[in-house]
Amino acid sequence: MNPPPLSEAAAPTPPPRGGKRAPKPKVAWDYLYYSQHTQNQTLPINTAALETQLKHAGVMLNPSQWNAWREALMRRLSVIWGPPGTGKSQTLRAVVMGAVLDAQTSNRPLRVLVTANTYTAVDNVLLKLEEYYRTNPTPPSLFRVQSKFRTPDASLAAHSALVNISLDVRNPGADVNRLRKLLDSPAGVLILGTTPQQLHNLAYASERSSAQNHAIREWFDLVIIDEASQMDVATSTLIFSKVAQDGRVVLAGDNLQLPPIHPADPPKDLEVKVGSV
Repeated sequence: MNPPPLSEAAAPTPPPRGGKRAPKPKVAWDYLYYSQHTQNQTLPINTAALETQLKHAGVMLNPSQWNAWREALMRRLSVIWGPPGTGKSQTLRAVVMGAVLDAQTSNRPLRVLVTANTYTAVDNVLLKLEEYYRTNPTPPSLFRVQSKFRTPDASLAAHSALVNISLDVRNPGADVNRLRKLLDSPAGVLILGTTPQQLHNLAYASERSSAQNHAIREWFDLVIIDEASQMDVATSTLIFSKVAQDGRVVLAGDNLQLPPIHPADPPKDLEVKVGSV
């Protein structure tokens, strides 16, 4: 079975009139419709202790980056802005490392998604994390999912701790089934890097029935969206529909970047629905 069109499959049903919130499974509503409320929600985490441990491990951030790092770990929704060269990717990696350290110290499972519109942006965060954890005595499980039609980058061979999966929705292999089981029933720490479209395909891999909306999955406790200023709202639904209850989302981008490019002008008064997430 082929996955349905992206916007049809993943776009959450709008909240009912009158502002009443509906029960599960619309976790995506928190980010698409109630973003200010979600941004104000904080999670209990000892960032001071984590910062000390990361500094001891050699993580170097400037004061502004450490402040962004703390906000990203404490809040259910945060935004990190900065032009090229300001250390966004370095800060994002530190956010992941802090969340991983917190989960391992507390003996809690953690599922992390690193995503962007391009594999280049995903790899810029993911592959450096693989290098950091390669010699770690308790490394997380690291996965990268790409289209079966894309030739694997030869440089991935040097990243031995990373499982790179070429995804065939109609005929998923053992690695895909293993990854989905780890996401459905977390045990330990898992980091996945992929694009929104392949995340959408992963949700439908192995599924025979069309009766259930497989696009909605409570898979990720922490989501990193890089180059978010170039990602449109429709594409973001493929990601927000995969966030777990009480999950955290970090949007990183450059407010001076060009917005998403569309072949036609947006309808009047609907610009925000097709503009940058």
